Amino acid sequence: MKLTSYGRPFDISVRLLLATIGGYFISMWAAILLAPVLPGQRHTQVLTAIEIVFLIYLAVFIWAFTRLSLKRLSLETFAALLITGAAVWATHGGLS
Repeated sequence: MKLTSYGRPFDISVRLLLATIGGYFISMWAAILLAPVLPGQRHTQVLTAIEIVFLIYLAVFIWAFTRLSLKRLSLETFAALLITGAAVWATHGGLS
């Protein structure tokens, strides 16, 4: 059986950091991307997007503690951040 580093204080600290900060930005950018495509009036779109964000944040948080490899978790989290950040940049005009 392969021994993992899961359970060490450093490993848990990094996972917690990736889950909180990475999950925050992934869910925030997902809300920005979801709000315009949801049906209804503008305030309904925003409220629905915010409700969905709680589920996305929870999923990212659980996902951070289910991966055995910390290296793979870091790569996947940064890839998700890059994809959602680039999508927000592309849909909202970049720096202009």
